[in-house]
Amino acid sequence: MLAGCASEPVPQDILQVNESVNAEIAFRNDPAGSVATLDPVYGDCEDYAITKLDRLLRRGWAIDRFRLVVFETGNGVNHAVLLARTEGGTVYSLDNRVRSARVWNEREPLLLDIAGDRLTGLLAVVRGQRQLGRPAGTGLADLPHLPAGAPPQASPRE
Repeated sequence: MLAGCASEPVPQDILQVNESVNAEIAFRNDPAGSVATLDPVYGDCEDYAITKLDRLLRRGWAIDRFRLVVFETGNGVNHAVLLARTEGGTVYSLDNRVRSARVWNEREPLLLDIAGDRLTGLLAVVRGQRQLGRPAGTGLADLPHLPAGAPPQASPRE
């Protein structure tokens, strides 16, 4: 998934979901081994990203337009964002640290890149936990198809 130029306007779905989720969730660092949760009151970057994915899918976006990536920030902190590719090919980053979606620049080396079946599996587990009335979903590293300590797998580039 390569970042395209920003020649097309940001789709309203992306703008609305990014801004609403950023406003609804209060940031709080989760402890080590934390879990992904849909629509939490408090959460970290992983919770923001999975909630945004869920909402965009419910608006009719196809799962193959998304990647959940983790990279190290300039401050040395691991950070997760949702990437969304438009029909025009532009890739936007939906980041809890930024009010509006931005074109993804791919400068940061990725520590984790979840797409395709692995992304579908992650979302299914998190949604399943919610339906069971459990307060939390699952940690990214706790998924059977994404073992802890596994090297990051790059998704095919387009």
